[in-house]
Amino acid sequence: MERSREGTENCEGLPKVLPKHLVFIPDGNRRWAAEHHLPAIEGHRRGVAAVKDLMLCAQNWGIETMTVWGFSAENWKRWAKEVGYLMTLFGRFLDDNLEEINQRGARFRWLGNREDARIPKRLKEKLEKAEAVTLDNSKYNFNIALNYSSRDEIVRATRKIVDLGLSSEQIKWSSVAMMLDTAGLPDPDLIIRAGEREDEGETKHTSGLFALQGDYARWYFTSILCPDFSEDELKKALWEFSKASPRLGK
Repeated sequence: MERSREGTENCEGLPKVLPKHLVFIPDGNRRWAAEHHLPAIEGHRRGVAAVKDLMLCAQNWGIETMTVWGFSAENWKRWAKEVGYLMTLFGRFLDDNLEEINQRGARFRWLGNREDARIPKRLKEKLEKAEAVTLDNSKYNFNIALNYSSRDEIVRATRKIVDLGLSSEQIKWSSVAMMLDTAGLPDPDLIIRAGEREDEGETKHTSGLFALQGDYARWYFTSILCPDFSEDELKKALWEFSKASPRLGK
C-alpha cells in the first residue's frame, strides 16, 4: 500500500512507496576522519550532522519512524577518550535539537539497556527528559539506539516475560514484541548501513541490529561513509527499497 505524502516537503525525485520504519547505521566516521587527516572525534561530529539532516529529510518526506544506531553495547571497548566524546556528543545533540524535535511533533525514544552504570548520569537524564518532553507527540517517531544489542534486548525481554509469570501457552509473538525496546513501533522495513567496507565482498555486516524485528526488512549497504551520506544518497536507497517492497514478507 502506497504511503500518503500529504503535508510533506521537497518530495521531488522520490518513489511512491516509502518505508514505514527507516533504520540508519552511521558507520565510517573514523575512516572519514582518517581520510581527511582529522581526529576521529571530528568524524563523529560530522556524522552527527549528517544524521540530523537525514532525520529532517525523512520527516519532510513523510517517513513516520526513523531509528539511528548511535552506540552499540560492544562500542564500550573503544578508546576511553573517544567513548567519552561520543557520550558528550549525544548529550549535545539533544541540547541542540530537542526543541525542534518536539515542535515537529516527533516522539523521541531511547532504545537500549539503560541500567548500565557506564552510561553517564547526565546523559541518561537528558535521554529520559527527551522521552518525557515528547511523550504525547504522535506525528513522527525518532529513536536512538544507545547501548543497544539484539542479544541484550532479547535477554531483557525474556526477563520481563518471566517476571509477568506468563505460562508457555500464553507466550506468543505479540507477547514478546511488547517486551522489546521497539514496543508499539512498526517493524523496520528498510535498514541502511553506511560505510560498508568494499573489501568485505559479499559478506555484509549487520552488527546484530534488530535481530527479531528486522527479519523481513530490506537491507541497503553502501560504501559511502556516514559524513558523506547525503539527501541524494538517501533517495537512492529509497528507490532500491521501492523496487523490492512488494516482495517483502512473502
